[in-house]
Amino acid sequence: GRFKAGAYSVFGVRFLQWWLRRRLFDATAVWFWYLNQTPFIAMVYRALGARIGRGVILDEVEVEEPDLVRIGANAVLQPGVQLVPGEVLGDTLLLQEVHIGKRSKLQHRVRLHGGGAVGCSCL
Repeated sequence: GRFKAGAYSVFGVRFLQWWLRRRLFDATAVWFWYLNQTPFIAMVYRALGARIGRGVILDEVEVEEPDLVRIGANAVLQPGVQLVPGEVLGDTLLLQEVHIGKRSKLQHRVRLHGGGAVGCSCL
């Protein structure tokens, strides 16, 4: 199912779904590597639920919970960028959206957590 922003117990079904999906992403990461720097990687993330605008360049980007990621048109994400909408705090899984504006550029190794936002045309 699609993930929605919210707080969930680590003892519930939603946490188990999140955990299993993360393990599946880890197991298939090598296939994502082959698609880097191609238009196909954006299509794959779109199919997984991410909202990605036209002309976005994803170069070795790690996207966790694609359902909660929104990237505006013509944004550039350089190698090592991590978009992490979910985190476990104590006994709670907290899921929040990550927004990147149009024409923004995220430099190498930026890590953007849930609730994080980058405005339009930002470097």
